[in-house]
Amino acid sequence: MLASITPLGERGRGNSYAVTATSYVLGSILGGVALGFVAGSVGVFLGAVAPNPSPGIICILVGSLALLAALVDLPRFKNWLPTIHRQVNEYWLDELRGWVYGFGFGGQLGFGVVTIVTTAAVYLTILLAVLTFSFGWAVAICATFGCVRGAVVLLGSRVRTPRQLAQLNRRFVEFSVRADRLTRAVLMMIALASAVVLLTLL
Repeated sequence: MLASITPLGERGRGNSYAVTATSYVLGSILGGVALGFVAGSVGVFLGAVAPNPSPGIICILVGSLALLAALVDLPRFKNWLPTIHRQVNEYWLDELRGWVYGFGFGGQLGFGVVTIVTTAAVYLTILLAVLTFSFGWAVAICATFGCVRGAVVLLGSRVRTPRQLAQLNRRFVEFSVRADRLTRAVLMMIALASAVVLLTLL
């Protein structure tokens, strides 16, 4: 779908790439904010009905969840990842204005869990937002998540010919493997950082 929102594709549909891409990023950020509202509400509720865990317990939780996410993201365990089998509606590209489907696509992907989830890092982000037990921090974390996810659409900003589109699609395929490895490495770094902080607290 991201390969469809390019200067080439938008020109073919009679739309402005700048408008569609801006709407996409804005929608993704607002989708992240909405996710943050949910995560923050859950975190505040948990903080109200139960005593907040100590920093040490938080470190253990974060480290354990990060390790579990890294494990589930291994190719042999990918099928363990819970997700719904739904993607954004590609028919919108032909039926709606650019700014409408841009905002709609971005909003769904920014919310994170209403389309196919391809990495456990998405769930970890939500759980970490909950564990802040803070409405503001949860919204900030999830809004950042939405912003980063939305910015991916800018990778196609220079695609103006069919050849460049084919090159972009090849890069997406090639980068997907490296992105999986990078995600697992970051998850392991989070687990390691949690262990180091825990040791300093002992």
